[in-house]
Amino acid sequence: FQPSLFCDSHSTLQNKFPVGAEITPILLMEHRLAGNPLASGTINSNGDFTLMELLEGEYLLLYSVEGYGWHKQVCNVASDMSLHLKMRETIVCDENFNTINGTVVWGPNQHIIVTEDVLIMNEASLTILENTIIEFGFGYCKLEVIGNFFVEGSSEFPVIFTSAEENPAENDWNALYNNSENCLINNCIVEWSYYGFYNLGEANLNQLVIKNCSSNGINLNGNSATIENTTIFGCENGVWAYGLDDGVFGGNISNTLIFDN
Repeated sequence: FQPSLFCDSHSTLQNKFPVGAEITPILLMEHRLAGNPLASGTINSNGDFTLMELLEGEYLLLYSVEGYGWHKQVCNVASDMSLHLKMRETIVCDENFNTINGTVVWGPNQHIIVTEDVLIMNEASLTILENTIIEFGFGYCKLEVIGNFFVEGSSEFPVIFTSAEENPAENDWNALYNNSENCLINNCIVEWSYYGFYNLGEANLNQLVIKNCSSNGINLNGNSATIENTTIFGCENGVWAYGLDDGVFGGNISNTLIFDN
């Protein structure tokens, strides 16, 4: 796929206001709503594939293998090039695995399909590593944190929380709810939910993109949060804060780009 028009407008905004998340803009393109790709091909038995008649430039490459979910990756097409594909192992998080009582790590390189609400219990811990996608489907699911929650993506391979629908839309799933005092999120995309991030505790958000939510991108309910290098767009509201003592926000928002909400 070629980059969406959003990438151009996003880049223009970042050039004018050099703030917001540094996640590669092309990765924000929603391939499921983009129509037919410019070129497609099938990987053969030795792992090789060829895409013909593409002009040199930057593209979004989408690929999938049965049992490994879908993956999207930025590639620069040149006359001679090779590309290492980072596959994701698919895991279903159903009623047998959705309550986290100990120390759990998702990723790197995993595709988690959530079919029931995920609850991180008190003193438990969930860490999500780069190149991991979490799809919420089969009901109005959410991820709720009481214990410890750490998201450790990268700008090239962020962690993605998204809808499991073939044609995703706002409000497909509920939200990330934080009731914890130990919540750290770095290099992450949250999309197609009701709320993006609903904070009832303490949180540190850095290099986060929240997009296409039917309500608030970030909801701050009387608690403090540090929000840095974040981009929010396509939501009803960018950041909504209420229940604050003396009307004063107890956290900090810096280097953040909020537009088209």
